Amino acid sequence: MKYLKNFVNPNHCNQIYSYLKENTSKTYNVDNTRPWFENNNLFYSQIEDPYIKDLVKRYIVKLSTAISLHYKQTIYPHYTDLVVWHKGKYMEAHRDDGHGSDENIRKILKPRYVSSLIYLNDNFTGGQTFVGKKKFKPKQGAALIFKSNVIHGVTKIEDGVRGTIASWFTKYFESFDL
Repeated sequence: MKYLKNFVNPNHCNQIYSYLKENTSKTYNVDNTRPWFENNNLFYSQIEDPYIKDLVKRYIVKLSTAISLHYKQTIYPHYTDLVVWHKGKYMEAHRDDGHGSDENIRKILKPRYVSSLIYLNDNFTGGQTFVGKKKFKPKQGAALIFKSNVIHGVTKIEDGVRGTIASWFTKYFESFDL
């Protein structure tokens, strides 16, 4: 696990966050039955603005390099999702590698080796990331990396809106994607 302060330029964070808020719906699922795949996220492939798409790509490649150096092995980007977390949202403890899921989900998530978050803003309360027993208060521009098989989650957003770039990385070249 590694916490990288000042990983993303604050101006770039603001630009990406503004684009994300403008391009996601304000309707969301407060009962948290599906905290992902709601109208509060934007897949990398859905980014239509070429400037924003290039910014996100550059930081994912930079993050891939940092992860490869940290874990001392070649790591490739696998999947990227930009997420807006509105007041009341949270994510229960889970693993990103599919452990404990049904067989179909495990097949989809199996390539995930490292998970990461880039925090686009910090002007909200709640929304801390917990990884194992450690809690991280989001700080704009910081990145957090950890193995995908580690239990983690997000505490409830008490006030404001949290923006993140969630990315997963793989050891398998054939699973390379953004």
